[in-house]
Amino acid sequence: MAETKTERKVTVILATDVVGYSTKMEENEDQTLKNLKACRSIIDGLVEEYHGRIFNTAGDSVLAEFQSAVEAVICASEFQKTIKERNNSVPEEEQMEFRIGINMGDVVIEGDNLYGDGVNVAARLEALAQSGGICLSKNVHEIVNKKTDFQFHDLGEQKVKNTVLHAVDVSIEGVSKRKPPQPHKQSSSTKLALLAAALVLMVAGAGIYALIPKFDEEKRVLFGDLSVVVLPLKNVSEDEKDAAFVNGLSNSIRTLVAKTKRFSVISQTTSSAYKNSQKPLKEIAEELNVDYLIEGGFQRLGEDISINVVMVEAKTGKMVWDQTYNEKFVKSLRLQQEIALNVVSHLTNKYGGFWATLVEQEIPDIGFGQSENMDAHQLILMGWREFYTSFANDTVNRLLRAVDLGKQSLEMEEATETYGLLAYSYGRLAGITKERKYFEEALAIAEKGLNFDPSADLIYRAMGYAEFDLRPLFEKVDPDLQTILGLYDKSIQYNPSDSNSYTWKALIYAKFGQGEKAVKSAKRALELSPKMQGWECWPYAFTYFVVRDFKNMLIFSKKGRNCEEFAAIAAYELGQKEASLQLFSEHVKGYKKQYKEDYTFDVLKNRKHFLVEKENAEFLRRLKVIYDAWALAPQS
Repeated sequence: MAETKTERKVTVILATDVVGYSTKMEENEDQTLKNLKACRSIIDGLVEEYHGRIFNTAGDSVLAEFQSAVEAVICASEFQKTIKERNNSVPEEEQMEFRIGINMGDVVIEGDNLYGDGVNVAARLEALAQSGGICLSKNVHEIVNKKTDFQFHDLGEQKVKNTVLHAVDVSIEGVSKRKPPQPHKQSSSTKLALLAAALVLMVAGAGIYALIPKFDEEKRVLFGDLSVVVLPLKNVSEDEKDAAFVNGLSNSIRTLVAKTKRFSVISQTTSSAYKNSQKPLKEIAEELNVDYLIEGGFQRLGEDISINVVMVEAKTGKMVWDQTYNEKFVKSLRLQQEIALNVVSHLTNKYGGFWATLVEQEIPDIGFGQSENMDAHQLILMGWREFYTSFANDTVNRLLRAVDLGKQSLEMEEATETYGLLAYSYGRLAGITKERKYFEEALAIAEKGLNFDPSADLIYRAMGYAEFDLRPLFEKVDPDLQTILGLYDKSIQYNPSDSNSYTWKALIYAKFGQGEKAVKSAKRALELSPKMQGWECWPYAFTYFVVRDFKNMLIFSKKGRNCEEFAAIAAYELGQKEASLQLFSEHVKGYKKQYKEDYTFDVLKNRKHFLVEKENAEFLRRLKVIYDAWALAPQS
């Protein structure tokens, strides 16, 4: 069967919405809807008059396309002029103000609807516009500048959806000429913190301090004392062919919620442990020490799908929000961002009280780089399955298949996760085969991925691994602590709930002998991921060895895989000599099985556990004591 070719075109997009619409709806829903209907009749008529076409409306927003940039700008100007006249003739409660953004760009045609960057940039320009104003992309300005009598105000380069573009205001009577906003604006959290501080000074003693968001600089989230778990969606249809898709959907929603930087989100590793769990939600909440739980179900009915999402308050066990989303299966990927933002918005309003309105003025831009092509997405799911299975068996061949699937997906569509899969797969191939070509491929694909999506936490994490483990191997250099930590910090910057990056930071600090920093990173990782995959045992073992906390070293060594060597040291230091020798014996058996050779003390001497010689010598000294005791003991 022949593939359907995606149809595209270049067109002019006008995006508009109501300023403060959510607040108006809360204050007087009936009056707001009545006002919106009156204003919609104005824009509908003007769009038709200037040969445009409205192709999408949702709530208070309108998206329209025009063949002519000149007619789009004139239409926008007439609309703002008419709205101003209307506002001057009606009572305050009936007044409405709009922002408008106009862009010319490439779009995807799907029936009567349009998608793609051309539409997205118009929406970002609308968000950049002033109340009652019109904001243009540079390419639109260049067309209309000499063909109309409008005056313009150049805002310079502005960051819009991870892309820097030139924005220009249309000068409108009654709308003040503003100073160009800086391209790199203060973060939402910084602005809120400054505003909060000012208000506290103004109303000190009035009791308002309790309402201020507790922004946590260490956790890098707005509400530092709030945590959430997104449980795996239930596959209600019980169709196994949908299992991988439903798992991927659950994880994407969890990641997108985390990337809003509003609150801590429990890791995929931990949340996955509760898949199909029969435990009461309150019990799960107590185990994970979270404030809210998000759960739901996925159901497929032919070519249609339905996703129900529910938010439950941990302390009461009561449902505080739920919503059902319906869509065609082939288009359902676009629901990921919508669900995540709805979860975040409702929880922010639930928790943030007075401050929620301020927070919600800036909607987090978390959707960039998400897959939209279902066929490409299915290839990526298959690729990740090969990647994770490679840890168990047939490692090299599975990683090569993951690379092949990633390349096929990339030919169909660029997506952040695709670049992440390829960077990780090439990196592991380099480490296992010791072939430099894979190291170079890992760096090259990571660079392409970050050019596509500079906020890709997954790729920064892959690069951290390459700098820590691979560059020293292939270039015979010592690991650069600051470079490596900088990459993991970048990952955390864009996803503050990235438990894996905190775990790697713990290991890196420990390897460099910085025990207190290692422990701090490990504790944060464990807050986000209380349940371990298994591999984390050795980062945590190194961490607690450096601070000589042998109790915790033993606890975490026993929780993972292939950590008997560390467990043996910890047990010996705690006076558990018999248990220590048993653990060491298990370590030796594992070594012989893996490397097909006898275990001798030369094996120990030739291994560099730490990058600080003092710690390495201390580790080997303690291990030698156990080795000598083991060598003298009767071998079974």
